[in-house]
Amino acid sequence: MTEKRLPHLVTDTDDFLNDPASALGCPRSRLGESRYGVEIFSYELARAAFHDRRMTPRNVDYFAARGASPLILEFIREGNLNFMAPEKHDRVRAVLGKAFTRTRIEDFRPVMQAIADDLIEGFIGRGECDLVADFCHLYPISIFAQFMGVPATDVPIFAEATVQLRMLGQVPFGPGIPALEAALSLLRDYVSRLVAERRADPRDGFVDALIALQDAGEKISEEELIWGLVFLLLAGHDTTRFTLANLFHSLIRFGLWDDVAAHPERAPDAVAESMRIRPGTPRQIRVVAESFEMDGHRLQVDDVVSLNLAAAGQDPESFEAASEFRLSRDPAYLIGFGWGRHICLGQLLAKTEMAVAVVAVTDAITAVELTAPCRTKPTGVIGGFDSLPVRFEPRGARR
Repeated sequence: MTEKRLPHLVTDTDDFLNDPASALGCPRSRLGESRYGVEIFSYELARAAFHDRRMTPRNVDYFAARGASPLILEFIREGNLNFMAPEKHDRVRAVLGKAFTRTRIEDFRPVMQAIADDLIEGFIGRGECDLVADFCHLYPISIFAQFMGVPATDVPIFAEATVQLRMLGQVPFGPGIPALEAALSLLRDYVSRLVAERRADPRDGFVDALIALQDAGEKISEEELIWGLVFLLLAGHDTTRFTLANLFHSLIRFGLWDDVAAHPERAPDAVAESMRIRPGTPRQIRVVAESFEMDGHRLQVDDVVSLNLAAAGQDPESFEAASEFRLSRDPAYLIGFGWGRHICLGQLLAKTEMAVAVVAVTDAITAVELTAPCRTKPTGVIGGFDSLPVRFEPRGARR
């Protein structure tokens, strides 16, 4: 019996991301192929794939085979929790996780609010702005930098470098290597100096907590500490930047801007729904380690598999009115931050800061309209709107 050929689709365009249902046809394709490999479009299959030990995340060998330089491979091996060897991942993640306490994050809410307010004050008097350039780009990196204990004045030094780390997910990989190397070199040098300064002059911050854990005997090397902090700067910036931009776009598109402003308690639901319908990480990549069959298709060793979260989030088999943005859904969408062993370490911080941002911005402005077509920046694993030009009216006295 001849195996059925999978449909070949282009899955990183605005047409696909805006309307996966039309691209996948009827009956809806559960699997397909693209330049990212075998694509999983089913929510059920994508969620199960996160736990399937027959597939693994990309690793040092994967990137070495695609021409990654020694510096890039060092980052992947020593600090990138998505790609490092399983035993090292579990050990390093456990140490980093001890500094991500719920209390530390909740205590940081006033700082999040202050950063949001400062950015809003920078554009509210104009009656127009670009919500990405004027808010989404600067807000998450400013928060995570200060959460780490980095001076606010230093944020411009690395705010552009962190977004270059998205090149790890680009296909083809080669053209992004120079930008990726430059970003990694800058961030490694900056974090190395920061760690040295905090050893000499300890404070009460995230970096200081990690140094204290290391000094107390926790098993994390100096290279793992430094590269781990570089990784967290990446994870704390670009993914949140795009997720927040996608969220603001959805609130405008679906006419829910003033609804959220009137009901700020719905902000966490808005964040969750945005991650379902327009995730900042539209795909996760796995590599087949053991040949097996999925949904009637045979996957061979070394096949690359794309867990297409953009399509999975709009799977009508799992979500009622899947293409509609609704502020309360049951069951909740559970895979936007990954799932299983590699679930996002900083997801509580990301959820909290995005909820604060949504309340602050919707409370500040109303009558928000897009003034130009918005295009998605194709970035492979991380992606979303790079520009959201809008006109608006100030809402008046801030609550």
